Amino acid sequence: MRRLGVIVCICGVFAALAPASLSDDRLAFALVGIDARIGHDQVHSAGAVIDADNGLILTSAHTVWGATSLRLSTGVGVLHGRIVARAPCADLALLETQPRIPGLVALTGTTATGGQLTPARRAAGSPLLDDGDHIAGVFTRGGAVVTWGEVKSLLDRLQPDKQRVFVGWRDQYRCASTLQAFASAHHPGFREADAVLNRPVPATRLKGTQGLDR
Repeated sequence: MRRLGVIVCICGVFAALAPASLSDDRLAFALVGIDARIGHDQVHSAGAVIDADNGLILTSAHTVWGATSLRLSTGVGVLHGRIVARAPCADLALLETQPRIPGLVALTGTTATGGQLTPARRAAGSPLLDDGDHIAGVFTRGGAVVTWGEVKSLLDRLQPDKQRVFVGWRDQYRCASTLQAFASAHHPGFREADAVLNRPVPATRLKGTQGLDR
């Protein structure tokens, strides 16, 4: 997979990156702060909305691997999240917001990498944006960047199944042991059983929105 630039990463948080300008109000509803409980640790990362209607958020897999709860801080409030697909070799994951409520804005991707590219947030899972706020790549483990071309290739293979998770990344699970080992080494209390896809996690709800779940 092609890499973009050289990024220095310490403990999954990018230490020397300037955040993208949020002068465009839509970015506040397209970028997501993610808090995952993994073992005894609270892991902070970021993500981007790529499908507003279905509440789908793209982020890095290692920052949610084995999460027993997911809190998604969005422009419309704090939502509950669940993992609906994981690509361990590419270190990508797809999350779904619950409940799905109006107001989120989806970012589109680009394979044209000319001009200035800016990290949206100082965290793993953050999108790398061009001047038009299109996603050119996603920051993953160790400061690597997965390009949008690779992301799109993976997303194009996904299909929803009857349990409302997505399938199509089966070949990616040859790398699952790598993320299992990473989580075991970095998060005390991590259990392999917690890394089962779509394991139920405690819900975080906006007051008065329970009836909107579907």
